[in-house]
Amino acid sequence: MAPTAAFRTLAPPLLERLASRVTATGDSVTIPAPFTGDDLATLPQSTAEDVRKAYDSAPLASGIKIMKRLRIK
Repeated sequence: MAPTAAFRTLAPPLLERLASRVTATGDSVTIPAPFTGDDLATLPQSTAEDVRKAYDSAPLASGIKIMKRLRIK
């Protein structure tokens, strides 16, 4: 039987690459696993300024085709 999405995990290099693209300068919060209550992840929270910067930069990418955006580092 193939594993379901609930049992899959992200490979650490992919997780690190995704996390490196997040700008969040607020305090960290620990997210519990929904079924067990165990700590699932500790993530930084975005501040209002973080969101404002992301919003302001979004129009720059909106005209770029999705396949090209996926290659942007």
